[in-house]
Amino acid sequence: MVSRKYILKQLLIVAAVLAACVGGMYGVFALLGKFSQQVLLGGIVGYILAIGYFFFMIIGNARIAQEEGAEATRAKAKAQGGMLLRYVAVFAILVVFVKTGLCEPFSMVIPLALLHPILMVTEFFSKGGQK
Repeated sequence: MVSRKYILKQLLIVAAVLAACVGGMYGVFALLGKFSQQVLLGGIVGYILAIGYFFFMIIGNARIAQEEGAEATRAKAKAQGGMLLRYVAVFAILVVFVKTGLCEPFSMVIPLALLHPILMVTEFFSKGGQK
């Protein structure tokens, strides 16, 4: 059983590292002279979407893991269905923000693209480099 304490710890670690990466992204945009309010809002929206995606992923997978007597194929189907639902929701939100012109699209996608490498790196260091 995955405890709430573990989930919160993982969420805070990922949120902190992702915030640092978004800050670095802002620095790169500023150095290139492309920093604007749209870039700022795009980074914030992308950060919130990435953290929301991770939160619902970890909660959903923890609930699937807690189900007793669940078959492996059924659990896998539930996890894949949840992943598909999260991707569709994120895509719909991205499209809405891009179509309104409030956010710079590239600055919204960068935090989402950084989420999976951040998860791999934090997992690597949390295990002390052992497989």
